[in-house]
Amino acid sequence: MRTNYFLKTVLTGIVALLFVPFLKGINTGTVTTITYYSTTQKVDCKMNVYVPYGYDQEADTVNSYPVFYLIHGGGENYTHWVNSGNAKGTLDEFIAAGKAVPMILVMPDAKNLAADVFAKELINDIIPYIEKNYRVKADKDHRGVGGLSWGGLQAMEAGIYHYEMFGYLSVLSSGWFTNETATYNRAKAFLSAHGKDMEKSIRYLYFSEGTSTDIAYNNGMATLKVLRDSGLTVHYWEHPGGHQWSAWREDFRSFAPFLFRDTATKYVSLAFQGGIITNSTIMTHLDSVIAEPVKPVRYGYTFAGWYKDAACLDSFDFAHDTIKKNITLYAKWSINSYKISFNSNGGSAINDTIVANYNTLITAPIAPVKSGYVFDGWYTNGAFTKKWDFSKDRVPNTDITLVAKWVDIASVSVDKVNMMKIAVFPNPVKSVLQINNLHSDASVAIFGIDGKLMVTEKLKAPNGTINVEALPEGFYKVKISNASFEMNQNIVVKR
Repeated sequence: MRTNYFLKTVLTGIVALLFVPFLKGINTGTVTTITYYSTTQKVDCKMNVYVPYGYDQEADTVNSYPVFYLIHGGGENYTHWVNSGNAKGTLDEFIAAGKAVPMILVMPDAKNLAADVFAKELINDIIPYIEKNYRVKADKDHRGVGGLSWGGLQAMEAGIYHYEMFGYLSVLSSGWFTNETATYNRAKAFLSAHGKDMEKSIRYLYFSEGTSTDIAYNNGMATLKVLRDSGLTVHYWEHPGGHQWSAWREDFRSFAPFLFRDTATKYVSLAFQGGIITNSTIMTHLDSVIAEPVKPVRYGYTFAGWYKDAACLDSFDFAHDTIKKNITLYAKWSINSYKISFNSNGGSAINDTIVANYNTLITAPIAPVKSGYVFDGWYTNGAFTKKWDFSKDRVPNTDITLVAKWVDIASVSVDKVNMMKIAVFPNPVKSVLQINNLHSDASVAIFGIDGKLMVTEKLKAPNGTINVEALPEGFYKVKISNASFEMNQNIVVKR
């Protein structure tokens, strides 16, 4: 899995376009490549440092700035957040528009260092260098760390285990590897012991995945659960794109506006709990009320309001509840029920209309009968292109009608001698031979008129199919058998 994180970020870095918009008419910041000596690695290292417009001007020499340390992914380097992530262009745009606080952005060369090694590098080498050589506000509330993929693990190592140093943490397309038991259990134990203190200390925690197509998604969901179970307010977002820069550019645009706001600013996290995620953060002020957000959407469910707890027992009153601290509001959903009706299509009446919950299995009604025909199952439409499998198919998010398919008895062969009632049809057959009503699994062999074995298959009871497209037109014998019975039937392949 570690290799996947590395390879995916390398590949997406290679194919990513240099997303640098034409920022006409706005003042822009500066990116400088810095070389410093790492006492951790015992070598010279590089990092890119962005300073906002005005930092180097004489009139601004007394101002100090917050600083965010932003880490690239595995197999990448200190240039990727500028070249592939458009970090400079985004900050130039947002700062000029008043959407983001002017800040210094440090993009170090984290290489593929182990998370704990890079955390040591960050704390012992990078932060001291920046705070010595740049005008920064050197306190927790004006310092943040974030990263993507492998860099997300490095950011969590620093931002969680040294939470007293960072007021802001952003984790993109990452998560602890659940199969690395020692690392995973260490994190759970630490958060169990320190989660409450971390919640009081941290200002804003952003966590994201590139939807379920992200290779880090499963680890990310497990990590998100650990964080929330530890009492942390986590602002979880999803941007389409999977494990690649198209998602991470949007992530940066999503969390940058919430960084380094004054201490009266509070953040409300919206936990959609299976709904479609569009924006998971409301930024407000201490003791304020907030407007009810747009109702989320979830297929097969009806939204039932926002609650203060994951179990959805204590509802939030938008008219009267004021924001005292960072909180998480949880979406409550009620599962929808849908009607499944049965159209016997000329057969005996089926009065069993089933009402069932979304995404559940249903039980087949008693099969209808129709004189002169063999029942071939229930289909989702009158064109009979999709047969409903009661063992696998689940109730969709709409009412449906299943239609009975019938096969003319004249085209059906039945083992009347042994009274097995095994139906072999159609006969003549063009491409697919249907074998129904098997009481147990059976082997099927098809022989030519010269006795040569042409096709052999094993079928699962009660119904199965044999593809005979490769057989030339002509007469064949079908043998259906197992330890308990044997049935022979002649068929014709005709096109």
